[in-house]
Amino acid sequence: MKKSFLVLSLLFATISFASAQSMDWQYATRFGGHNYDSPSGFKILNHPHNLEIDNEGNAYIFGTYGSLATFGNYPSDETFQLYDWGDYNFGAFLAKFDCNGNVVWHKAIARTANKDDEAQYMILKNNRIYLQGTVAIDYDNPIYFLDTTIQGSTLEYYYVYHPDSLAFPWIPYKNYTYIMELDLDGNIIDYNIFESEQRDSINPSISKPLWETGGSKQLPFAIDNSGNYYLLLRHGYSYRPENFVIKHNDIPVTDTMVSNTYAGYYILKFDSNFNFQYIKPITECVHSPYWGLNVDFYDMECDSEDNIYFSGYVQISDTAANPIYPYDVELADNKHIYIHNDGRHGVVLKMNSNGEILWANQARNYGIYGKSDFQNMILDENYGNVYISGFAFPISPLYSGNYTVIGDNDTIINNYTGEYANYRELTYIIACYGTAGNYKWYSCPLTYYCTIGDMAIHEEKLYAATRWISQITCGDSIYYPSTHGVNGYSIYEWDLQGNLTDVKQIYCTATAPNKTEPYDTRINALGEIYTAGRFDNVMAFGEDTIREQWDTDMFIAKF
Repeated sequence: MKKSFLVLSLLFATISFASAQSMDWQYATRFGGHNYDSPSGFKILNHPHNLEIDNEGNAYIFGTYGSLATFGNYPSDETFQLYDWGDYNFGAFLAKFDCNGNVVWHKAIARTANKDDEAQYMILKNNRIYLQGTVAIDYDNPIYFLDTTIQGSTLEYYYVYHPDSLAFPWIPYKNYTYIMELDLDGNIIDYNIFESEQRDSINPSISKPLWETGGSKQLPFAIDNSGNYYLLLRHGYSYRPENFVIKHNDIPVTDTMVSNTYAGYYILKFDSNFNFQYIKPITECVHSPYWGLNVDFYDMECDSEDNIYFSGYVQISDTAANPIYPYDVELADNKHIYIHNDGRHGVVLKMNSNGEILWANQARNYGIYGKSDFQNMILDENYGNVYISGFAFPISPLYSGNYTVIGDNDTIINNYTGEYANYRELTYIIACYGTAGNYKWYSCPLTYYCTIGDMAIHEEKLYAATRWISQITCGDSIYYPSTHGVNGYSIYEWDLQGNLTDVKQIYCTATAPNKTEPYDTRINALGEIYTAGRFDNVMAFGEDTIREQWDTDMFIAKF
């Protein structure tokens, strides 16, 4: 029996490899840096957060990288060093690839001990690149900021005595959020600094970015059709309110405020010239005793009427021995989220340009282990839909009483019956909500476990890169990993009702689930698919085989 299984596995591997090689992949390029965040510890530092493509087929990636980063197919291609400190921390990078996958240019925002330099989100709009991230300028450690080297001790002199000589409002000894506008050649057009300055008796006048993610998660912002900017703010701790002011380019734009719900969550609006418009709360209060409120947003989309859509999660932490659920989390404008356990509850909401929440919809988790998270989002105004990808907890024989419900009463079920079926815990889903807030459907890939990256829409089909385990069923076809015991990697195609219609399989020998992950997928007008992600070991895209250099690297590929 074992021999038969081995023969069968080899057959599947051969078929999968041949299938991957026959696909019309145009290129694949690896890049990335070292993943050790300390000499004795391992942490994945390579995160290609955002992928965008322009009208000429060039691709742009914004993300974080570890030290000793290189671009190209190691070891044969030319390698490019970014800002190499060898300090085992991460910095931000922006890179442009031409239509053949060659690196046109790459830039870094990094410093010694650069763990504070986060890449958070990128928008490509009207042939301009807009970046949001965080950076810290201290006294001794120079910063390589795109094409400029900055050092706090030197910058202080010019900031005090020759401020007009500074091209942009860099401020020494600050830890802040930036919004940057660049042309498609990577030249800075505009640059603005934002900070939340804490003012209380315990820690007076501490400058902080609007929101910090630790570098591993993206944090979105939005630009509407009039060029207004919408930024997210998280201020305060779980255990006490704090006084704070918001500053733009080191000038206060608000009076002193007090964070609500201890950890306060807000939306900021600036016009196209960065004149301050308003700050409004997203969360108002929790109508129960609690220990901590945690909210994360991963994606934002703006429609033709300048409404803003958000996807993320809301979570309540409580140290009470017997917490009484549900917790009523009141959002602004009398909208409510109901928390049924201490896990993440996926949420999608819509806000107008005045900062008023029009509706909020959520997943509800039950049991000790139930949790959900709405991560990536795509807006389809032609059909009035918002498509979400994320994870939820399906009904499982091993976890009785633990499950997720979306809509009014649609319980998540994964009908996968293959290998490891009884061990299933989380499952990734795509879900559809109407732009008026009504829940429509969800779709659960028939596999043991998978992760779904950011989706793209083209000719009434949804596409996303996915990483999966064991097998995947699509109609009457069953797909297996390239080699038994490793992870599969594919581009999924769904119709707009959530039916899986095609699986474009990629040869992949990933050995660790968290090391190989999908991120962004984009499709141009010709139907060419661009995808970016992270991988370990080996992947083959047509004639291009890429191999890891630093335990887990990043890649971009085009189909």
